[in-house]
Amino acid sequence: MPEDKHTLSKSTYVRGMQCLKSLYLHKNRPFLRDRISAEQLAKFRRGHEVGALAHELFPGGINCAPGHPSQYQKAVEKTLKLLDEKCPVIYEAAFEYDGVLIFLDILTFSEGIWNAYEVKSSLRVSEVFITDAALQYYVLKGSGLEISDFFLVHMNGGYIRQGEIVPREMFVLSKVTEEVQRRLEITKENISLANEALTLKKSPPIEPGNQCFAPYPCDFMGHCWKNLSENSIYHIGGITKERRLLLISSISDDISQTEPSLLSAEEKMLIEVHQRGTTHVDPELRNSLQNIDSAAYASLLLIKPAVPLFEGTKPFQTIAAGISLFSEKTGNHTFIAPPGSDPRAYISDFLKNHVQPGETLIVSSADEAEVCKSLVSDAAPGCAILDLGSALKTGKIYKKGIDTEYDFLQNLSTFLPGYKPSKNSGAVMAGVNYMNVKAYDEVKVLTESQKYLEDTNLGVRKLFEFLVSG
Repeated sequence: MPEDKHTLSKSTYVRGMQCLKSLYLHKNRPFLRDRISAEQLAKFRRGHEVGALAHELFPGGINCAPGHPSQYQKAVEKTLKLLDEKCPVIYEAAFEYDGVLIFLDILTFSEGIWNAYEVKSSLRVSEVFITDAALQYYVLKGSGLEISDFFLVHMNGGYIRQGEIVPREMFVLSKVTEEVQRRLEITKENISLANEALTLKKSPPIEPGNQCFAPYPCDFMGHCWKNLSENSIYHIGGITKERRLLLISSISDDISQTEPSLLSAEEKMLIEVHQRGTTHVDPELRNSLQNIDSAAYASLLLIKPAVPLFEGTKPFQTIAAGISLFSEKTGNHTFIAPPGSDPRAYISDFLKNHVQPGETLIVSSADEAEVCKSLVSDAAPGCAILDLGSALKTGKIYKKGIDTEYDFLQNLSTFLPGYKPSKNSGAVMAGVNYMNVKAYDEVKVLTESQKYLEDTNLGVRKLFEFLVSG
């Protein structure tokens, strides 16, 4: 069996474009990698599901995807054979050129013309997707295959499911041929830079910065950021991550060396709160909370499927599948819709029965607030929605340890002494686990979902009580 000849793949090329140090560590020091988060694994799974559905745009193709890395070269050989046979549709077509191995999602041949399609589980075309496509075009052309057009296939945000999924309507085919052609030379240069970095005796001396997060979170942050100074402004979690990174890169990493005139009044205040170990609550927020006459507290189990699951829904539409609500008038109630069912009518009925007109419904995130707006307008006219969780993510509520990047329960565990949720799975994974529940673990998942909802609901109540107490 032939040995793999490639040193780069599509993913490692994109990694190198983001940060050559990350590429070097990935290839030469993989044991330093952080553990892949459950959220990231869920994104990978979502991408595979969307890619498989996109095959229905061109049904009946032959799949060249290898079952194991040891089969990469066989996949290339299989693809070449299908090219010779002018196979009308090839999935995961494998090509190798200039030390780069790629797998193209869909390759079609019709009337003497080859077209390429790369699928993305996203609502729009981004710069990194074009970078990705440019590499694939470079390899295809270098392999001797003349591509007529290259398309990025992504989700149609305006698509509304009516009956069975219609792939031709749900996906958008964006032609990027001219753009990837213009990038042939720069792609070749980037490949050379990546290969040069891989030959170094030690990793490139690149300091931590914005490239650690964009376009993708790096999985070597634990290594690269381990020596971050206690005085780093990055630890001031009440300031947005983007602003912290800008201050680090353009001013100074050390709080004590940051020119005060370059900081806003709010940033100075947050730094002082952080250094003193005190607590900050925005006076206007506290005053508005103290003026609430009747409050109810809610936490929602939210799902956001890439492929719309229910009639009348769109790709990536946020839907409430469960709710825990406490009201002084109706008591404490929790409900989770049966997995696989359309939960919207269930949740709407729940709110009609348990939320009173004129109450202020207090929730833990902006997503919850957005979903509640449409549900409550019919269920409880005159009911206001207050997103208390976002105050922890915008610096309105702050103490050392809170971070704008953390979710509600993470920040609340820091802010309220003694408050410890039983299991902090996080809002995203709670929804993912619910969507992917299987019959054999349904009881376990639903029990964990209920506990998550009740923990969050209790947290919202405790935070509200703490803030209004002054």
